[in-house]
Amino acid sequence: MLHPSPLPHPVLNVALPAINDCKGGEALSSLWTVFSKCKDSIEDGSRLENISWR
Repeated sequence: MLHPSPLPHPVLNVALPAINDCKGGEALSSLWTVFSKCKDSIEDGSRLENISWR
């Protein structure tokens, strides 16, 4: 199975007001899942992954 090579720069960013509207543990857990799988494509992805599990 071939894996695509990472992009040289992040192609996504996160709208912080949308994150502020997330309520409950399940929503935050879902965000962590997205951030952990897409951190290389999201602006500040590693930081978002780290803060979302705390």
